[in-house]
Amino acid sequence: MPSFNATTVLQIDVSLGDHLHVGYTSESTYTKVIPITGGTFSCPDGRHGEVVPGGADWNELIDGHVSHVYAKYCLRSSTGDIIIIDNEGRSDKNHPFPTLRTTPHFTVARDGSFADLACGTYAASLEDSPVFSPSKRIVVQRLL
Repeated sequence: MPSFNATTVLQIDVSLGDHLHVGYTSESTYTKVIPITGGTFSCPDGRHGEVVPGGADWNELIDGHVSHVYAKYCLRSSTGDIIIIDNEGRSDKNHPFPTLRTTPHFTVARDGSFADLACGTYAASLEDSPVFSPSKRIVVQRLL
């Protein structure tokens, strides 16, 4: 089986607002929406900027153990570039390694400073961020 190498391309620290609890839906999933209220990002090459307030993370808990997350939000670089991120993933509390991993997709200007994000396959991990509270740190890696 082939193995993959990866390199970190972004570290994003997002600050979060109060959870909006939708509750159990007709599909028997527990749904909540978590507003993204701001934050910062940086790249290993020195590029950096802010998380634009107004995005959100939609969370579903399926059958009491499977988490499905979908987030959409924007970054604004220090040079004014806008990066739109769609990020989705699943984890299972019953799995031996229940860490949440996601697959982000980027929309960027083709002639902008972040055009390199338009191509490639990416994976991300989420953890609590030490920068803001409440918050999440998202580390995005490009598969090589």
